[in-house]
Amino acid sequence: MAIHAAGVPAKANALTADQLKALAVAGIARLGLAGVYRLDAESRAANVAYCDKTRYDRSADVRAELATTRRIWGSDRNEQTAVNLACRLLAAIRRGEVTP
Repeated sequence: MAIHAAGVPAKANALTADQLKALAVAGIARLGLAGVYRLDAESRAANVAYCDKTRYDRSADVRAELATTRRIWGSDRNEQTAVNLACRLLAAIRRGEVTP
């Protein structure tokens, strides 16, 4: 969420671990830590609700969940890019390439 809030550049795959960390810090500064946690929880809740509704009924009305996800992320691509970058940053932290 923090990386997304900072604004992911077009060529995000070329970012270094330090640049990803800087994006996360900028996103936290922009939203505040509580804001990052709130939006993350809201996004997760919408995803869980979507999955619960569609698990047994593919025709279930999920407009509210999709609207929440779209409002937070803008698009599925934005969400996936931010998640991928966050995973890369977490892996770099675990390998000791960047400090948390």
